[in-house]
Amino acid sequence: MYFSSLLVVFFIWLISLVIGFLFFREAFISTLTARLFILSSFVHMISVASIAIFFGTIAPNKEFISFASTIFALFIGFSSGVFIPKDLIWEPMKNLAYFTPTLWHVELLEELAKTTGTIDWNLFVKPFSIQILMALAFFLLSLAYRRRKQFQGLS
Repeated sequence: MYFSSLLVVFFIWLISLVIGFLFFREAFISTLTARLFILSSFVHMISVASIAIFFGTIAPNKEFISFASTIFALFIGFSSGVFIPKDLIWEPMKNLAYFTPTLWHVELLEELAKTTGTIDWNLFVKPFSIQILMALAFFLLSLAYRRRKQFQGLS
């Protein structure tokens, strides 16, 4: 289940890259900044897929998945700076959004957009690392929950 979910998400991500390349040709991958944008989208894709797998693992039924994903997606969109500028977001809500990979992704994209000339790699280590750790944490939580359910079913 986990591998197939990640595989589907990877192919969707790959299709979006192909579409981007068709529109922008060589400019899409010609600069280091562009390649960092692509790497950032890959890391974000993995972390969000891990959260989706976790929700799919703990969900008691399909209705819960629909409800939880809608609420979670709206929260992420409005608290991370995706739909509205981060300056307009209420500070406690923004602080909650730090527990999602999307806010870290948006901050990384903002830093990339400001970059001209040389790149300060220290600005990228923290957001990349946090997103990777979130992906790993949610993936391991999914495995632990699934294993616990299997052992409870055997008892």
